[in-house]
Amino acid sequence: MIHSMDQNFWDQHHANSDLVWLSGNSAEAYFDFFGLSKEFVRGKDVLEIGIGVGRAARQLVEISRNYHCCDISQVALDRVADRVANRYLTGYLRSIPAEDVVFCYLVTVHCDDHEVLRMINVIQLATNGRIFMQFSSPQDDDDIGQQAKDIFVTNGSHYFRTQQQIKDLIESTNKKINTILPRRRVNHDN
Repeated sequence: MIHSMDQNFWDQHHANSDLVWLSGNSAEAYFDFFGLSKEFVRGKDVLEIGIGVGRAARQLVEISRNYHCCDISQVALDRVADRVANRYLTGYLRSIPAEDVVFCYLVTVHCDDHEVLRMINVIQLATNGRIFMQFSSPQDDDDIGQQAKDIFVTNGSHYFRTQQQIKDLIESTNKKINTILPRRRVNHDN
């Protein structure tokens, strides 16, 4: 299997582009997608997995008590160093303190099941802490489109999961499922 979206891919992407692409939505997109308000995050310890170009970080840094971020790309982390003190490569998730709120948005589509399980299992949550993860979930094979399947799924760079596969995956972790939201379109507010 070809992993075309590995650390080298993301380092090159972030080094050569100021474009948001799909790796940098705003905190408002997170709140909208997960049905949260800004007040839900205010004063809490927050971790963002997959910081991208740091658009969400701008707001999350201001409203959270402590903001941490991680990314597969060191270049992405370096680009937000002026506004984010607590930056980690995804391989070091275990060293991040317990969090109240964890956002993982537009990330799991690039992770195989092993990596998703690793992330969920090593994230430390504070008492009543919650992880908000977005998964790419077509209703059926036709929903992806044959061309997208040929390009993204066949080469191993994207992972689409059904609602049942997502539920089964999360149930195999050391975390409890609170809610699986109905399928909805992601707001790419870039």
